[in-house]
Amino acid sequence: MKKISLIIIVFMTIFLAACEKDKENVVLNENITANDMSNLTASTFVLSLDNAAKVFQAFSWTVVDYGFEAVVSYTVQVDIKANNFSSPIDLITVTDATSASISVGEINKLLLAAGLNPDEAVDMQFRIKATIHPDVPVVYSDVTEAKITPYATTFPPIYMTGGATGGWNWDLYTYKELRSSAPNVYETVAKFINGEAFRFFKQADWNPVSWNYPYFTTVSSEFENAVDGDSNFRFVGTTGYFKVTVNMTTKTVSMVAVAEPVLFATGAALGGWNWDTDNI
Repeated sequence: MKKISLIIIVFMTIFLAACEKDKENVVLNENITANDMSNLTASTFVLSLDNAAKVFQAFSWTVVDYGFEAVVSYTVQVDIKANNFSSPIDLITVTDATSASISVGEINKLLLAAGLNPDEAVDMQFRIKATIHPDVPVVYSDVTEAKITPYATTFPPIYMTGGATGGWNWDLYTYKELRSSAPNVYETVAKFINGEAFRFFKQADWNPVSWNYPYFTTVSSEFENAVDGDSNFRFVGTTGYFKVTVNMTTKTVSMVAVAEPVLFATGAALGGWNWDTDNI
């Protein structure tokens, strides 16, 4: 039994010595050189909803040399140039890779969430953040720049008011709201009165922005220039209900006749729940 134990001890001693011999000493470079980030494909980007699914940019960079084969996480960061990366936005993070892509829609969402205004060009900076362990200082690549204009994803309504659509009194809510069905496209159903005029407004008030007949390039034949000093729209069709669509991109106003909108009510408060007799 003692002989067997001795053999095991000798074997383990030889095994541990061999492992010690094969073990590599991992030494972190005292001075780690920042890696290089490739230039972007353009210096100016105007983002659009139509291209939301397309690739905004395929970022690429060189590896960071830590002095040994480390598992490195690389994060593409962006920030407003004036911030000098005081509040960077993390776009993408990959492990042991030297390239990554992000779609137009994804970066637009992140930029809006960070407070950038739609349709306003902003000077931005990009860099690569490299990390291997919380105890090891973060390494940042060189910086590349671009001017980016994000697009809006929510659209406030526009309004129309005037004698043709109910009156000119904002306080009496005679205006009609046209909600957005797509970027720069607005529509509603309203009653139009023959021979009366109206105008489109950006806000439920007279100022600051309104659009009259000459502003648009293509207008339904149901309208004409009122030539009333403000060049309002005059409705020349038959009085009735219409669905009106305003496209601010193409500067088009179109309309189609529709049935009068009707809302029914029934219930015990109206005499009963019989649809044949108890409804308004």
